[in-house]
Amino acid sequence: MQERIAELNAYFAREREAQPLHSRLMLLWASTKLPDALPEASRKATIEEIWERQEADCGWTIKSLGPWTEHQAASADPADPMNKLYAAGSMQSPFMQDTATAFAALALSKAWGQGPRAGEGAAGRRGGRAPRAGAVLEAR
Repeated sequence: MQERIAELNAYFAREREAQPLHSRLMLLWASTKLPDALPEASRKATIEEIWERQEADCGWTIKSLGPWTEHQAASADPADPMNKLYAAGSMQSPFMQDTATAFAALALSKAWGQGPRAGEGAAGRRGGRAPRAGAVLEAR
């Protein structure tokens, strides 16, 4: 089992920087159970980047978690809601924005309990900057 985990960590190390933010955010979340999957410097950089992409309303949009690319092999079936009939970045409905916010909030809340900055106040989590008014996340 340890050999497989080492192979997975090697893959993450090799491919991490080429991945869009949503993939790195998922890796941040996964690193709460597999700490070697994300070095501390990359963990901090991912957290800082997600805070930088937070919108004025304290949420995130699907677009902010990109970049997104069109997939030529996507289904052309009109009944398939996520298909190549939609241009990349065009799914900006409130539901999709709420989904992006929930994903970012969940990954960040899990990551805050890990690493050397665990237990710091909100300003510490944001690199010394106070969080925006009405921030969606608070330490519990």
